[in-house]
Amino acid sequence: PKQQQRQQQQLKQPKQQQRQQQQQQQQQQQQQQQQQHLQQPLQGHSQKQRPLQPMAASVLKRPPASGSGAPAAKQRKQDAVPLSVYKARVSFEALQREAEKVGFQAKDYLTNGFTVLQHPVLTDEELALALGAAQRVRKASKSSNAGGEFVFLRGQSTDDRRRLFALLNKYLPLLHQLLGGIRLPGSDWAPYAHHNQVQVAIKRPGFEGYGRLDQMSSSLVGHIDQPSKKQIAGKAAANYSLLLGVVLSGDTASRSDAGNLFVAPRTHAMLAEAFRKTEGPVPWYADIVGQHLDPENPPRMKAVRAKPGQAILMHHQTVHGVGPNHSDEDRVNIYFRITSKGRPKGKLLSYPEAMRDPLRETPLLRELAEAQQQQRKG
Repeated sequence: PKQQQRQQQQLKQPKQQQRQQQQQQQQQQQQQQQQQHLQQPLQGHSQKQRPLQPMAASVLKRPPASGSGAPAAKQRKQDAVPLSVYKARVSFEALQREAEKVGFQAKDYLTNGFTVLQHPVLTDEELALALGAAQRVRKASKSSNAGGEFVFLRGQSTDDRRRLFALLNKYLPLLHQLLGGIRLPGSDWAPYAHHNQVQVAIKRPGFEGYGRLDQMSSSLVGHIDQPSKKQIAGKAAANYSLLLGVVLSGDTASRSDAGNLFVAPRTHAMLAEAFRKTEGPVPWYADIVGQHLDPENPPRMKAVRAKPGQAILMHHQTVHGVGPNHSDEDRVNIYFRITSKGRPKGKLLSYPEAMRDPLRETPLLRELAEAQQQQRKG
């Protein structure tokens, strides 16, 4: 019997060895599969983290969240190019859509002559890039106009200047529908320069403003814009259509003494009524309120509250000024002076009919205000 047991064990050994070899082979195959599976995401991750190709100095270089980075880099480059051509059919329905996107409150603008667009359209990255560009442009500006605030778009413009002008792209769909088309940067190089000019308005801590904070409530310290070469009392006033102010930094959302823009609500309509009493060109005066309104009981001004990323729309002849900056932050606004594309020939610079009729260049505004009001009621 013992001999038989030994023989049986000898017969079992090859089978056991064979099973062990098979198990080892299976384990090796599983390990190889696991290694291949682990290597796949690592290879994909290394592709995502490839460094971006060198770009303009004004564009931040950082690895994107996903992909190779080319689409994001291309988009940033496109965002830094101001549009000189924009074509879209103008309609009331399109105006409604664009107004909703940016939070344009038509009744506020219609009644008061200004409004804050409630929905910021700039990303944090776009805001940071624009702020850096504004600071560099202002530092390099050699213009003697308003301490270097006004800069022009020219063929040799820097990337930073182009980035500032390209901020207009974000608001172009609304402005196009509201005004029936606008004159765009670089669309022509005519002597009339509002569309080829931006104001880089930086009010640093300690800026004194147009008056003390307690004086800023009086519209007597305010004005309506006029090109420096046209500031001759009694001569024909020049006028654009509306002012777009993009807020890049500052504490103007929470306080009124941070270099805020001050406006006198309804003065665009008050002045229009006064202008209708005369014919011909509208005369310009530095003390526009004292000349055309009641200097003994002048309209009151108020601080505009807006945070970085938001934008302000203001009618050209809304009386306004700038208050002192008692905060610890620079207040940086970029102002565009927008002119309707539909002005009659010969009235590009001075359009007195529009100064006497504030709705002339925004024919769909009243209808939009009524529609928005009905929508809120519903």
